Amino acid sequence: KKLPEKVGGLQKALDPSKREGVIRAPMPKDFLFGPSKSRGQTEKLRRQLAIAKAPVTWDVALRAADAGKKVVLFSTYTAVLDEFGKLAEDEGLLYVEVRGSTSLLGKKLAVAMLQGDTLNGEEEEYARGHFGDWYVDLVYKKPYDEWDKDSLKAATKRFGKDRSQWPRMVSIFLGQMVAASEGVTLTQADTLLFNDLDYMPSRHLQAEDRIYRLSKKGAPPHKSVYIGYVLADSPLDQYLAALLFEKSGEIDDVYGGISSEPEKVAQRIRKEYLEQLKDAQRSYKAGRKRKRKRKGRRRNPMGGIEL
Repeated sequence: KKLPEKVGGLQKALDPSKREGVIRAPMPKDFLFGPSKSRGQTEKLRRQLAIAKAPVTWDVALRAADAGKKVVLFSTYTAVLDEFGKLAEDEGLLYVEVRGSTSLLGKKLAVAMLQGDTLNGEEEEYARGHFGDWYVDLVYKKPYDEWDKDSLKAATKRFGKDRSQWPRMVSIFLGQMVAASEGVTLTQADTLLFNDLDYMPSRHLQAEDRIYRLSKKGAPPHKSVYIGYVLADSPLDQYLAALLFEKSGEIDDVYGGISSEPEKVAQRIRKEYLEQLKDAQRSYKAGRKRKRKRKGRRRNPMGGIEL
């Protein structure tokens, strides 16, 4: 069992001297941002920046998907996942997603559908109820002459009459950073793109390992995997990238025994992470309140259904 070559990655992508793995995204001229803002303003700008970068990230993902590859897209923000879902539908691609509100069973099904794993009877029944018969029949390549009329009608409406153009696999996995960066194996994908940056390098490294790891089936079926970071041509993204790389280096120094004051550095890193976690929790609670106000207006995407 041997891991494939890893192209890109946190160290290579964000090190100023090594630009491999970095994807440049131009910004609108009227987009204002900067690191010298209050914490609340900076978070708001991070979200706006992430949404603005989504089309660039999607263009890269689409080229990989058109080449027959499976792609994993990570973002901190649900609004970005929503945008990716709409773009996937427009292109006639099948996708699944895992976000903070996804149940454990929903998470398991999303992974299984990307990996092409066989579902048991209970799982298949649940999947058909949430994704639709036509969706499951496409993913598991059920012969068309065994489909029921309603499923054929639904698929024809989405993809047209030419069945040779219908997708027969899930090619896109959408993951919210915290919810999907641990506990899932996505080794059938060989491309992973980060639309935006988290403050914690450990989350990026954990997310990278979703496609760069050994699984029950052994090593990934690829000679190499590509890890890409989309960085905007903006002070805010440059600031976040530098901060992330600095923290990553400090962590390596602590665990590698290089730092002269490892306990002091580790304590400072833990304190910073705790502050950022509290901010994230406050932002999540605020988002839940907004979501409750919008209750009843649910989207019905192809695969990104909250299970």
